[in-house]
Amino acid sequence: MAATGGAGSVRKLRAAIEHSVSAAASGDPAEFELAGQLLAAADQQRLRLVQGQIVRDLLEELHPGGLSGADAQDVLQRCVQAAIGWYPAVDAQVLVIALLGALNAAEPDDQPVTDERTVALHGSLLIADLIGATGDGSAQPAAELDRLLDSAFAEIQRAETIELP
Repeated sequence: MAATGGAGSVRKLRAAIEHSVSAAASGDPAEFELAGQLLAAADQQRLRLVQGQIVRDLLEELHPGGLSGADAQDVLQRCVQAAIGWYPAVDAQVLVIALLGALNAAEPDDQPVTDERTVALHGSLLIADLIGATGDGSAQPAAELDRLLDSAFAEIQRAETIELP
């Protein structure tokens, strides 16, 4: 992780993601708001990379044969339904932006400009929802997130060390 940040910035980013996903999973609006402040203070490029890698990993576990349009719609709908009761600011269009970003797909031109903090919070909503959907009950959500964070940071570090031809 030396290319774009030291161990301290990685720890802060990891803590911000853990906090936001935990708050989303527990449906705690006050903690989720605090987590938004932590996410906003993080390195936004690295945050997008880590959240995107985690979402991709979870989608691959949930949909090993590939993600269809109907599957994506189900993910978004389930996530909105899970969050709307405690986070009335949940926005399906922002979830679409977060999901497209995770999938490295271009954002539609007609999407409204959304601030990075809001997209990051919605990314955490997706992660919390997908962890819940992929869990078989044997692993604790915090342990699952820890595994996913380890994997995401390792993948990003690997990608940063590969020399382009």
